[in-house]
Amino acid sequence: MNGKRRSVVVGIGTTLLTAITGYLSADEADSSDDRGDGAADEGVDPDPIIVDRRAPDPSLVWVDDEPVADGRHEFSAEIYNAGAPGTVGVTLLWLDDPGTESDGEPATRRERFFEANERGELSVTTRVPEEYSAYDLQLWVNELGVEIENGGGSGRIEVTVLESGRTVDGAELQIDAGETVSVAFDGDYAEANPGDLDLEVRPAR
Repeated sequence: MNGKRRSVVVGIGTTLLTAITGYLSADEADSSDDRGDGAADEGVDPDPIIVDRRAPDPSLVWVDDEPVADGRHEFSAEIYNAGAPGTVGVTLLWLDDPGTESDGEPATRRERFFEANERGELSVTTRVPEEYSAYDLQLWVNELGVEIENGGGSGRIEVTVLESGRTVDGAELQIDAGETVSVAFDGDYAEANPGDLDLEVRPAR
C-alpha cells in the first residue's frame, strides 16, 4: 500500500481545490518461486505468501472551509475511494500556521462507508480556536483484508499490520499445507496514513 500522504494543510478561511493526481495502484500479488503442485513434506515449515490485499484507498479531491452561523466554520472534504469498499474517515487537526507539519492538535473526526470507486463528502462544523490559524484534514481507514497462500507445510503463521515499519496490529492462525486463507483486520487506524500501512506474513516464531 504505497502512496502519498493523504492530508492537506491550509490556512483558516482558505478554499483549496485540488485535482486527484493519482490513486494508489491496485495491490499486486507478491511474487514467489514456482511451488509445483503446492504439496509439502511432513515436518516442513509453512511458507506463506500474500496473494491479494483489500482495503479502502481514499484520496482528497477537494477541501473547503466555509464560515457558517455563530462564528463556526464548516470544513468539508470530497473523497474518492479507489480501493475496496470500507469505512473511510477524516480527522480535523488545528495547526499554528500552514507551514507546520501535520502533527497538530486533533479537533474531531468523521467517518462513513464508501463503496469501491465512490466519491463522497465528509464535513466537520466547529468553532476555530483563536490560537490556531491553519488546519489539516487527514484521511484514514480502519478495515484491511489479506489473502494468504501456503506453499509449505502445515503450521502456525503470523500476519502483521505495519505503519512505516511499526507494528500496529496482528493475528496468529493455523494454516494447512497448500491452503489459502483470508484474514480481516478491523481496528482503529485513525492515527495512521493509509499510504503508510502495509501487511506482512511469516511462519509463527
